[in-house]
Amino acid sequence: LAKVAAFHSAVDVSHRNAALSVSGAGAADVLNAGCPQDLSLAAFPVGACSRTLLGKAEVVLYRMAQEQFHVEMWRSFAPYVADFIEDAIRRDV
Repeated sequence: LAKVAAFHSAVDVSHRNAALSVSGAGAADVLNAGCPQDLSLAAFPVGACSRTLLGKAEVVLYRMAQEQFHVEMWRSFAPYVADFIEDAIRRDV
């Protein structure tokens, strides 16, 4: 960056995100309690990744295995997303 003649800035944003793992039988159903996207295995196969909504939070979903999802969100949304997932589990979605 020292050789760049234009005004510039470098900002570390590596700590802006948080992630949760949702796994087990019914993981897709739990996430679909607040996600409008079709998370069936046929529509969202292993390896699929998408930016979507979970409740009112924007998240990135990555299907790591048939019954395992990586859910990434802005750190400030992490408590909301965790509570949302816990509520969906309690409701036995």
